[in-house]
Parts: sequence; structure tokens; C-alpha cells
Amino acid sequence: MDSVLQRELERLANDNVAFRATSGYVHQNWAKTFTSHPSLYIRPESNDEIRKVVTLARRCRRRITVVGSGHSPSDLTCTSSWMMNLDRYNKVLSIDEARRVVVMESGIRLWQLSDELRKVGLAIPNLGSIDEQSIAGAIATGTHGSTLRHGILSESVLALRIMLSNGSTVLCDNEQNADLFAAALVSLGALGIITEVTFQAVPTFRIEWERSIWPLSRILGAWSGEESLWRQAEFVRVWWCPYGKKGIVWKADKTEKQVTPVGRSKK
Repeated sequence: MDSVLQRELERLANDNVAFRATSGYVHQNWAKTFTSHPSLYIRPESNDEIRKVVTLARRCRRRITVVGSGHSPSDLTCTSSWMMNLDRYNKVLSIDEARRVVVMESGIRLWQLSDELRKVGLAIPNLGSIDEQSIAGAIATGTHGSTLRHGILSESVLALRIMLSNGSTVLCDNEQNADLFAAALVSLGALGIITEVTFQAVPTFRIEWERSIWPLSRILGAWSGEESLWRQAEFVRVWWCPYGKKGIVWKADKTEKQVTPVGRSKK
């Protein structure tokens, strides 16, 4: 720990707020294509702890990079300065079941949010193939899901609380601080630290899906147009490995049928 940080920590010694930082952490993105060595790896557990990190970073002239799963295929989450991980800042704060509105801390992972919503008969309207991302990271990077019939994940966000570099927290939505809200929905973490998300959920639903292998020529032939592959079901995904001559096509629609365990067919 450098002397400047030590001095600033001593100045804040009586605030009774933890500073959960370690050194020597090696960060890799999801695909392990990028690696970095942050000088400090910080894991706050409360809004007060996040504010303390921001205050210390400002006084010590350090940048903060916030990371969840590091799912971006780029080096977006890499830094040699301070890295903040919000995995321990992941609580659901409230659920209005009648309005289907959920308020949560920003570090919650999508799979954790899905589990909490399922308990009250709610769901996220649209997901991609991976649900390991934090809600804030998925919003900030424009996570899009797998359908033309629903918007990207950010379109379900009703409001955000963002902590700015001066330690203040701003509430923004379509009516108050609307410009900040619009920019923050795909901000790449550049505008501040998203600390709280208000989200519009939907009633829980089942899907019936099928998966098949198509020649690449067929996939490309059905890629666009009024009868395109993407219009053949409510949810569609395609997996293709570079240089491969085939791809996997996955289609799904909502259904009222009962769940059938994978690997078994109903007779």
C-alpha cells in the first residue's frame, strides 16, 4: 500500500467504513484473452464502502475500473490502477409484485436475479446464451438477448442510481436527469458507478425449444429478409465456430406445456 493511500486511510480511520482491498490480484476477462494486474482489487459490500473507495481514489488520483464477470471479449475491464468488483453488492432491495418492478444492487448476477424473480412468479423478458454477467455490466455493454420481438436488456431498466467521481449519488430515469439516464444505459462504465437498478420484470413463462445443425450456406441464406431465420420463432440463437461449415440453430417459443426433463420425451 503506497504512502499516499495510507495517509488518506488514516484520515478516514474514524468513519467505521471498511476498505476491503487486496494487492497481487491477476484479472482475466471471460475468454482469458486479456490479462491485467490491478494495483488494488477492491470488493465493497455496501454503498458507504463504494463511496469510500471513490473518495480515496479521488484523493489518491487513481482510476477505478468496475468489473463483474469480465464477459466483454475486449480489454474493457483491464487496468493497472484500482479494480472494483461488486459481487458482494448483490441484494434484491424490493419487489413490487403487482407492478412487476424490482429494485436491486448493481452487482447482482443475472442468474441470481432470475432465481429471486422466479420465487414470486416473475422473469427477465429477454436473455442471451450467458447469464453470468452482473446486471450493471449487462446494461453498460448493451447485452441484447436473442430475439427481434423484445428490446435489449437496457430497455427494461426504469431507473438507475449512479455514484459520480465526487462521491454524490444521482437518481436518473426518463424524467429526471434524462440525458444521464440515456447515456448510462450503454455507458461502458465511463459515467460513474451504477449502484442501484430499477427493473421492469414480466410474468414468468416457459419456453419450448428445438436445436438443429444447419449448413452454413443455409444459415447465411436465411439471415435477412421478411422470412429470415430471426423471425421464425420468438427467441432465436445461432452458434458458429470460425471456419466451420455448419452452425447450430436454436429456436424457442413460449408455451403452456409442462416441463419435460432434457433427454426424455413425453410419450
